[in-house]
Amino acid sequence: MKNAHSALALALSLLLCSCQGDALSSISSGGGGEETSSLPGSSVSEPSLPVPNDVRAALVYLQSSRNYVLSGGESGFALHYAPGYFYLDDGLLSIGYAAAEGGVYRLSVDERGNLRGSELMDGTELYGSGLFPSLADIDLSLESLEEGTASYALTNKLNKLAALSLLQLPSSAFLKATSFLLKAGPSISDFCLEITVEGEVYSLGLASLDGRSEDVEGFFARGGSFYEAPSDLASYRDAFAADNYIRDVLDISDPTKTYGNEYFMPSYWVGLYNDYGHSQGAFDQAFVSFSHVELSLPQADADGEITYLNHVLDGTYLFMLSNLEDGLEVSPVLSYPYITTSDLTDSSSGLGYIRQALFWDYLEFADPLGEGTYLIEDSALAIDFDALNGGQIQSAGYYPRSILISGREEGGTSYVDFAINYSAGSGNSIDGSTNFSFFGFGEANVAEVEKAIDDVLSYRVD
Repeated sequence: MKNAHSALALALSLLLCSCQGDALSSISSGGGGEETSSLPGSSVSEPSLPVPNDVRAALVYLQSSRNYVLSGGESGFALHYAPGYFYLDDGLLSIGYAAAEGGVYRLSVDERGNLRGSELMDGTELYGSGLFPSLADIDLSLESLEEGTASYALTNKLNKLAALSLLQLPSSAFLKATSFLLKAGPSISDFCLEITVEGEVYSLGLASLDGRSEDVEGFFARGGSFYEAPSDLASYRDAFAADNYIRDVLDISDPTKTYGNEYFMPSYWVGLYNDYGHSQGAFDQAFVSFSHVELSLPQADADGEITYLNHVLDGTYLFMLSNLEDGLEVSPVLSYPYITTSDLTDSSSGLGYIRQALFWDYLEFADPLGEGTYLIEDSALAIDFDALNGGQIQSAGYYPRSILISGREEGGTSYVDFAINYSAGSGNSIDGSTNFSFFGFGEANVAEVEKAIDDVLSYRVD
């Protein structure tokens, strides 16, 4: 899997495909009957096949069915709608969702080609959940489509966006698209969707009235189901959930040396470094986030007269730190936000809050190595972790390949450690690793910074 966490709405490599009926296969000529499966909610009654040359009839039929395949061409992607699951198979990226007792779980392919089930999304329904594109997303009540129409151009914006999603085209293509056509023919196999974007036609046709996927059926046959994270691995994730922990900043080239500590809290981040860290260019500082906080700040003129200036804090602000003999001195810089986001825990802040790492959503890729250690062999997830932490590995010209996760106890302190394994070239060999170490879960508050925040908020306008 080259990009396990890509959303279905991302643009994929699309091939122009014909929607001629003779290019399709596996179209059943029969209708009716009951499809059964061991999957929850998989029992569906198939409607009778629609009348010929009628877009409305063909679309209503497929919207009511949960057992068919739409294809973007012989060598393009295929959308499998089956009783109990959905599966997008595009050859490069495959992703799906399956129903289970109590919820839904994701189906993803790892870099070795193995299909894996994610943790259960409790209470989520498979169909109608919005997890994947469907013909049911096209709302005919918003169109003026009459019975007996063999070709129809969609007019409603929401329906056009739904059509783009079915073809795996980005929503930005909406402004460049010149037509959105639904077509029907003598047989249900002739139904197709065509979108013309900047003169190029992308089409999606009905490939089969049997929605089953060989890959997914094989996964189930091997006993595949949703993933339940082991208690130690789940505890590592839980440790970061509150955004309250300390990082031991290890030298990227020599993990025996430390720069000092970084303190992660929900509304502020603090970097306090030692002499070695200072010698390497690190300097003490804090970042504090505010969301539309109105202040009335005192201003003294040349004569010592005090006036009050209204000032709004919205974003993340720099607080300068100085280590003095009698403690830490904190000097807020409130004239403008240093970072525009008012949520510094978000990945866009660049501060590296580990809760935002994508691999937590793909723990099914974690292979146990014993003694609380797990290996995630997925370059996309390793690249994401590196990017979350400033992209040090890629900036040095290396390629992140995998993530090693482990826990340990040292001197009564609990640690969670990560090692990002990387290669020097485009091959799969591991030539080195960068280490990240975290501790102090629930104990990362810095009293001096919190006092400075309270001092700022004392000027807040109620």
